[in-house]
Amino acid sequence: MRFLNNSVAVLFFVQLSICLIYSDLECPRLNFSSSHLPDKHSHDGRNKIPSGLISTVIKGHQSPHRPFFVRIFSMRNSFNSLEECGGTAIETRWILTAAICVNSSPVDRVFVLSGDFSNREHQAEMHSVEQVICHLSYRQGFPDNNLALLKLETPLPYAYTIPLCYGRQPDCALLGAAGMGQISVVYPNMEPDSLREIKLTETRGHIFNRCPQNTICTKRTTEDANLCKGDEGAPLYSFHEEVSNHPKCLYGVAISFGRTKYSRLMCNGGSFFARVPFYYGWIRQTMQDNA
Repeated sequence: MRFLNNSVAVLFFVQLSICLIYSDLECPRLNFSSSHLPDKHSHDGRNKIPSGLISTVIKGHQSPHRPFFVRIFSMRNSFNSLEECGGTAIETRWILTAAICVNSSPVDRVFVLSGDFSNREHQAEMHSVEQVICHLSYRQGFPDNNLALLKLETPLPYAYTIPLCYGRQPDCALLGAAGMGQISVVYPNMEPDSLREIKLTETRGHIFNRCPQNTICTKRTTEDANLCKGDEGAPLYSFHEEVSNHPKCLYGVAISFGRTKYSRLMCNGGSFFARVPFYYGWIRQTMQDNA
């Protein structure tokens, strides 16, 4: 999770609060004046998510069209506690994300933004959340069962969704992960204005350090490419064919990122995901029980 700067957080909170107070007020998009953005470059800001709210996975490249990726904002007890994560639209009214992103926020303080985040000129729609369902076995601070389902009040277009993977992917299969978390551990304020993607492969660890069966441990294909703060809940997906670059199904949900043994810097020691096929039954049954 990544915290937004105070001025942007206050503006965001005020606008969302107005929507909550006046239930008949239509608030489909966020509007910010460029004067409130970090002093980086000029931006119109109207009917767009400003670049001050956008950042990226470390060492990623600009992502192709990934409409299933959503932004999740949650608010806790003060103006300074607006947090952001990633998520995935798996059905028109269901978003899969990490429990750590939403387990401490009331449902009326969780919001989802959808749109084409790979397009710098995109317009994002804001969606209220009807229900937040965290895995019953999730415990704060532990990686196991770090999953949550969000039920939206209004549906997304079907074209925005991606199916769930229900089996293990082939060894050495190329996987993709997209996110908008922190871009650099050295310069945390460096923020591009579009969705970024990295390519990974799955690794099972070694005999003395096996990857748990409910977790996907990954190996990067580009040196230092990694998830970072703000990428929790982001999708890991397989491709129909490696050459096609077209996502086939959701394989994992980002839950943590590490650092190497000999480095003081975070976000350079691997990216870890909750394994969707392991939780396939829970996901399906939870959506069915709360339809």
